[in-house]
Amino acid sequence: MMRGMPHPRPHPVLWFFFGMSVLLFAVSLFLPVFDLRDQPDGYYIGLPVFMVGWAECPLAWMANPLWLAASVFVLLGRPMVGLAALIVATALAFTSLTYLGTEMPTNASGAVKAEIVAMGSGFWLWVASIVSLGIGSAAQLALTKPKPVDPV
Repeated sequence: MMRGMPHPRPHPVLWFFFGMSVLLFAVSLFLPVFDLRDQPDGYYIGLPVFMVGWAECPLAWMANPLWLAASVFVLLGRPMVGLAALIVATALAFTSLTYLGTEMPTNASGAVKAEIVAMGSGFWLWVASIVSLGIGSAAQLALTKPKPVDPV
């Protein structure tokens, strides 16, 4: 945006994608994120992974604060900055795929480990939440044009 140009108000389409993004993120917290081999439960739920993911998967987990920052930028009328953050967040989220075939601790002590054999539906909804906000940001850019400010 050029200096002297006001930030556009969020387009109504953006509100749809923002709401969808928040809903997908919230649902992902309660679904399996990782499917584990030879475990009684056989999976990790999203909420514990979100809470301690910074310790186990720090690079992928950084997609979360980027998603939050992008949400703020987009809602404050800076969709280009938000979209850039969301592109990076999507790339970071996909680094989770590097954990396929590795072992993760399954108890608090870390003594028992299990191999991650697949990504669960919670992971894919988490990625979809980031991508949906990116679509909303792109829509905001495409559907709004800044109005010049009258010189005083």
